[in-house]
Amino acid sequence: MPQRADDPSIANDEILLRRIRPEWIQHEPDGTIRPGSFAFLDRTPSAELSVHRAALIQHDHARVLQAFPGDSLAAISAGYVRSLGYALVSDPTPDDPSHALVCPSPTRGHARKIAKQAKWVVLRDPQPP
Repeated sequence: MPQRADDPSIANDEILLRRIRPEWIQHEPDGTIRPGSFAFLDRTPSAELSVHRAALIQHDHARVLQAFPGDSLAAISAGYVRSLGYALVSDPTPDDPSHALVCPSPTRGHARKIAKQAKWVVLRDPQPP
């Protein structure tokens, strides 16, 4: 798939949200909990990472998690994702005007960097491994 063009309507200071499944939560030896790098790797044939634009949901986090009651939500800045060389593309759907894509999906090394920069917005009760 050819590289998509970056969408300039997504500002660098915009917050991108990524749903984090319970099995994608990393428990660090020091007791901290963060998204694992695998949370920022795409597993679909599109090879594009699905995110949500926080500004377009007016920070209504429940809306993003509505169909996924066990998932958590992490935030990362659009500028940080771009600084790693990725394009951001608006990809609204009729049900989700906030949907966007990180193109292409981050490499393992970049996924690790993104995971370490991500901040929890909603952290559902994770069970230690």
